Amino acid sequence: MNPEGTDAIDAILLRRGDAVAQLTCAIGCQMPTHGAVYGTKGHIDIPEFKNPERVTLCLDAQTPREIAAPFEVNGYEYEIREAERCLAAGQKESALLSPEWTVSVMRIMDEVRRQNGMRFPFEA
Repeated sequence: MNPEGTDAIDAILLRRGDAVAQLTCAIGCQMPTHGAVYGTKGHIDIPEFKNPERVTLCLDAQTPREIAAPFEVNGYEYEIREAERCLAAGQKESALLSPEWTVSVMRIMDEVRRQNGMRFPFEA
């Protein structure tokens, strides 16, 4: 925890069935922003995990293949377009990312903060 009361650095290990995710994040220091996803047939390298515009697909016994998906504006245009589409259709939520999914991610983050000893403002 830093003097401001936020988590300055986190090392997070998540497991679900046979899947494992290892994450490290920090505020106030320079860290690499590389990401990777490993599977049984190869892996995907993500050189700019925070703002990816390209990835490299590395399948076993094949030449690595770069896949580019440059932003049209800043990378948030997809969320904006989906929100506009939902509003125009009279939908209160998107089928692409349910409120339940968002709440499940926040539960994970709350547990990380709890394990770090962070007390929430609403807790006595």
